[in-house]
Amino acid sequence: MKRNLILLIFFSLIVNFSLFAGSSIGKIIAVRGDAVIKDQYGDMSELKRGRDMYVGEEIYTRENSYVKIFLNDDSVLTIGESSHFAAKKFIYNDKERTSVFSLFKGKLKAVVNKFVNKTLKNHVAVETPTAVAGVRGTEFFVGVGNNGAETFVDVVDGAVEVVDPDGNNPVLVTKGFFTKVLSGKSPMQPKHIDPEVLKRLRRQFYISRKSKSGNNNGDDKLLKSSTKGFVVKGVKKQSKFKALGGRRPVGKPVVKAPVNLGNNALVIIKFKYPGSK
Repeated sequence: MKRNLILLIFFSLIVNFSLFAGSSIGKIIAVRGDAVIKDQYGDMSELKRGRDMYVGEEIYTRENSYVKIFLNDDSVLTIGESSHFAAKKFIYNDKERTSVFSLFKGKLKAVVNKFVNKTLKNHVAVETPTAVAGVRGTEFFVGVGNNGAETFVDVVDGAVEVVDPDGNNPVLVTKGFFTKVLSGKSPMQPKHIDPEVLKRLRRQFYISRKSKSGNNNGDDKLLKSSTKGFVVKGVKKQSKFKALGGRRPVGKPVVKAPVNLGNNALVIIKFKYPGSK
């Protein structure tokens, strides 16, 4: 009887731990420059390509850096330089896709894959301090500036519905248009994106090797301010990584990553990690 009780408690602990730990929502497929991640337990560590991403985790990027995440629903998120990003919620199955992300500062590019079954629940949103962007299978940019007091949403393909933090005053932003939301204000009526502005936006997410920061001693402003009060593992001497090929093999399997071709069409390109078969 006592033995059965011990076994029951043991298996109960295993089940509870698995529920708490959760499952991966995607994989980090590129890290250019330097970035750190805070896990669900509050521990900070250097972010490396090939790592799984989980709900509740937060990513901080340095200047001249970006991070690319390939989600389980075949969507791709690229976090720009000097940004603070968090994964709040992610549910993906045959009946539902619900994903909510937060961008507290910096820039984010998203290529969101269309949900196959349009009759079932489909909710994808990016929250900022001044706005919420509801996504409808699209490619778009989000920028948070002025210490979180303003949000920009630029739509390259598809459509994004933008509301204020209370979910009111919706504005539909379609292909080739952008909107701006100031703190305490309703979203601005959409306007055409200047082609030169769009070019600059695209360049911000593809940092050249020459433009990478050479200061990797862990004393930059990002790690001093954003990670204050946390123990950052492996940041004192951070390594530099290439966008699609690291200098050290990580022994991970092949990862498929979609590339947007416009009009919501996606083609799958396989990125083979060094050391994988």
